[in-house]
Amino acid sequence: MDPVGQKLLEIAKDNLGYTEKSDGYTKFGDWWAEKMDSDHNPYFKTAPWCDMFLAWAADQAGVADQAGQFAATVKHATWFREH
Repeated sequence: MDPVGQKLLEIAKDNLGYTEKSDGYTKFGDWWAEKMDSDHNPYFKTAPWCDMFLAWAADQAGVADQAGQFAATVKHATWFREH
């Protein structure tokens, strides 16, 4: 496996079992709202978090440039196709 994929896999494994709170809160959405969203929109703290997890993991692994930073899977998929 390439080094970028390996780093992301290690981060993902470390988060196996993480679940959102009953109100939908996740540390990934919280991170996105605080670090990535210039408006600090609280919506992201309880939004669907699948793609925010990928962005968070890429940031944690230091590979954000290679993996992209998105909160929406459709936009992220488009970015991957273009790159």
